[in-house]
Parts: sequence; structure tokens; C-alpha cells
Amino acid sequence: MEEIDTALCLQKLSVPEGDIALTANIYPGTFKTLAWDNIDRLEETDSGGGTSHRVNGIAVQAKPTEPFPAKDFPSVAKTMKRSIDAPVPLLPTYNVGQRAGLPQSKSAEVETTDATQSARAKNLVWIMARMSAQDQAVCGWTGFNILTRVGMPVIQDNVGYLPSINAPGTQMSTVHEVLN
Repeated sequence: MEEIDTALCLQKLSVPEGDIALTANIYPGTFKTLAWDNIDRLEETDSGGGTSHRVNGIAVQAKPTEPFPAKDFPSVAKTMKRSIDAPVPLLPTYNVGQRAGLPQSKSAEVETTDATQSARAKNLVWIMARMSAQDQAVCGWTGFNILTRVGMPVIQDNVGYLPSINAPGTQMSTVHEVLN
């Protein structure tokens, strides 16, 4: 397993400079939703310094209706290696001006439609069913909503993992890299 993981890692690292190593099921040039989260592993150290910080992301994309050409990843020669010495990429320094907060938000009137009322009713039914069930026989919120869809097929989206950024998510250079 380690040899296969190492070969996959080497294949991802062989992507040309400036390109993003997307997984094979995420297609360029089509709409996708990206989600990023900072993952802090706060190891116990005497000073509190030297702990691990990184930012992980995923890409979620609807399955395409038309066929896309298969991605050509460069082949990796079998080396029997079980680890790699990956260079730690340094993010370029990104300087910003004075930090400004968000403008004060105002509440907006939401137009109530039949779909909105139906969704609220389903949520209320789910909450009441979950609260009354002693042994959690009622499935989670997503599963409940899938089960209560009438006549609408559920199509699974493609989910691909983006390369990790080995830097704290609170640094502006990391934020700039995420936006790029």
C-alpha cells in the first residue's frame, strides 16, 4: 500500500508548475464549489510553538451530462519507494492594507413560497421525529430529505480533494493562495 500511495503522490507532484493537481473526477472549465477548512493539530509543546497548521480543501461538482475526455496523468515508473522527500513549498508573502470589517448587516424579508413552507414543514417533522425516537431510528437530516423527495431523482456529485496548503489559515498569504 505504501508503494502505491507513494507512486500516486509522485504522479500528483509531476503536474507542471502553476497547474493544480485536480483529482480525475473533477473536470476543468465547469462550475464547481470549493470548500476550505483550516486543520490545526495542536501538539503539546513546552512553548506552544512548532505545532501543525494546514488548510485542506475539497471540490464538489455536479456529474457532467456529456462525456469528458479522460485526463492524462504522466506515468510513474515503478521504483519500490515507500516514502518521498517532498519539498515544503513556501507561500509568497502577501501584504495587505488596513483590514476592514464587513458592513453591518440588515435583515431582509424572505419571500414565502410553497417550496419554502414545504421545506420548513419537513424540517419540523424531522426535528420532532428525532426528538421522540429513543433509539435513533430516524436517519440524519440529509437522508431524511432524500427519502422524502417525491419523484425527484438524487444524483451524486463528484467530490475531489484539493492539495493541502501547509500553512496556518489565518495568514493572509494562505488566504491569497486559497483564493488563487
